[in-house]
Amino acid sequence: MITELIKTQKLRNFQLLDMLKKQLKTIITLVTLSLVFSCTNNTIKKSNNIISINYPESNLFKIKDGNWIIIDDIKVTHKNNIEKVNNFSIPSYSFTSLKVEGKTLTEKANTIDMGMHLYNVLKHSNKYIFHNKAEILINGKITFSRKDKKKILIEYKKNYPVNISF
Repeated sequence: MITELIKTQKLRNFQLLDMLKKQLKTIITLVTLSLVFSCTNNTIKKSNNIISINYPESNLFKIKDGNWIIIDDIKVTHKNNIEKVNNFSIPSYSFTSLKVEGKTLTEKANTIDMGMHLYNVLKHSNKYIFHNKAEILINGKITFSRKDKKKILIEYKKNYPVNISF
């Protein structure tokens, strides 16, 4: 009888140990997957009630066709061709402004251009209050908040050359 109880207890211990091993494998797999996905997440998300955005002159050359920034629900995309610029896009650093008779005029944007274009996109949404309109014309810096007083959510890729401050 005692040996049978010991055998039963050993069997339970082995079953418990096997179950713990399976749970540990599951936990390790979940931790590994979360680390992999968090390391491959290439975007930065920030939020605040008042935000200032500025494109530094020294990094403008990094802005390429297809780069983007999302401000609340507005995705602003950079375009190389000014003719393709619409209400939700702004020029990239080097953009084509005119094509006539097979000739192309390419221009380079500056920090004020970027600020003005972004200001116009945001202004048309009618969601924001702008706190420094003169500064946009001086150095391209836009400071704004939402009319409904909610926080502004900004998302962009890690290599997107923008200064965002609160």
